[in-house]
Amino acid sequence: MPKRKSEKEDEEKRRSKIQKLEKRLERYRSREITTPPNSNNHIEQQGQDEIETEAEAFSILEVEDVTDEGVDSLPNEVLMALGDENAQEKGYGEDIHSDITKRMDGILMKGLPKEQKEIITKNLLIPANMMLLEAPKLNNELNAILSSSTKTRDKLLEGRQQDLGLAGASVLYAIHKLSRGEDKIDIIKSLGDASRLLCNLHYEYTNMRKKLISPHLDKSLSLNLKENTRSDFLYTKLDETVKSLAAIKRASSALKPKPQPQTSTSGSKNWYQPLDAQCRAHRRGVQLEGDTTSLSSATSPAPP
Repeated sequence: MPKRKSEKEDEEKRRSKIQKLEKRLERYRSREITTPPNSNNHIEQQGQDEIETEAEAFSILEVEDVTDEGVDSLPNEVLMALGDENAQEKGYGEDIHSDITKRMDGILMKGLPKEQKEIITKNLLIPANMMLLEAPKLNNELNAILSSSTKTRDKLLEGRQQDLGLAGASVLYAIHKLSRGEDKIDIIKSLGDASRLLCNLHYEYTNMRKKLISPHLDKSLSLNLKENTRSDFLYTKLDETVKSLAAIKRASSALKPKPQPQTSTSGSKNWYQPLDAQCRAHRRGVQLEGDTTSLSSATSPAPP
């Protein structure tokens, strides 16, 4: 506790001294403005005093900064063990040949054509000693109690898992051929088939994410984004799509005719009173006629 109190007092002293020095600098600068032009000696002495005052102020500030940094700084060996400050920034590897990227980019954007996928999956086989690469089937006991939507979802996941297993089998076949020194073209073909299946899985998961998000969007926006392709983000230029859709809605609402207030046209010959109004008027007429009849009978003189 006494140590902390002394540090606090030292800091207050330094701050008060800096404030005094700043006031002195302000006085010197104000004098410089009001000093006559012939007093050269006075200006030189004033400038020297100002320089000394500024130097003293900066020395105090530097001591204060060093003291603060000394408390928080870590040893160099600890900083080296922690790594660079920008270590969390995402980096990319070496570029791949353009002929390879052209073939894979198309699959990542549009998926693998059905015919090509059937050919690849037909020629690829799971190794006999790696049967765990095959997607496990749903148990018959569970199949009887699960809902149809759950079984459909599981079937889709099973198909993707099977493609992942075939891609792994293709990579393992390539390693096996490479270890035996077989033809390089066969190895490249095995790796190419695996890469196509993996890129197609990547595309399918992109679509799956879009389907999960779509129910939470506005219906018109969801329809506009149906053909939207991916980029670095899940949707390309989403902000522009939202702005254009909002502009279309505003324009359509402005073009729609505004409802006119209904005016009474009872004076027109072509105007007809609504049916319910006619019924009410008829009932009132019958009641009025009955009241008039009773009134006339009451006022008429009795017969002799």
